[in-house]
Amino acid sequence: MDFAQAFASAHGQRLKTAFAETLVHLMHPVGKTAKDELNHPVWAKAIETIYPKAKDMMSKPRYWSAAYPLVVTTVCMSPSNFFLRNWLNVYDAGISRMKVSLPSGFVTSFSHSLSRRKGDQESSS
Repeated sequence: MDFAQAFASAHGQRLKTAFAETLVHLMHPVGKTAKDELNHPVWAKAIETIYPKAKDMMSKPRYWSAAYPLVVTTVCMSPSNFFLRNWLNVYDAGISRMKVSLPSGFVTSFSHSLSRRKGDQESSS
C-alpha cells in the first residue's frame, strides 16, 4: 500500500515513469497466481490508489507507453466490481490509440465477446 501511495504522490516525468514501469513488473507475477487475494481490502485500496494516477498519466502522450500497461494491469488485477466498472474505458483508450487499421467488424465482434464475458461474470456473482 505504501508503494501505491508513493506512486500517487510522485512528481516529475522520470519518477512517474519509473514508478509505473516498476509497478507493472511487480504486479505481473502476482497476477499469474492471485485469485481471491484480489478482493482483499488492502489490495483493493492499493488498486484504487494506483488507477486514477495511472489513468491521468495515460492522457499525456509522453506517459502513454508507461501508463497504459499499468492501467491495463491494474484493471485486470482488480476486484471484480472495479474491473466491471472500468474495463470498457481501458479497452476504448487502447483502441483509440491503435495506429493500424483493423478489419471491418473486428472491433464490433471483439466488443461483443468482451460484453458476453462481462455478462457471464455478472451472472456468476
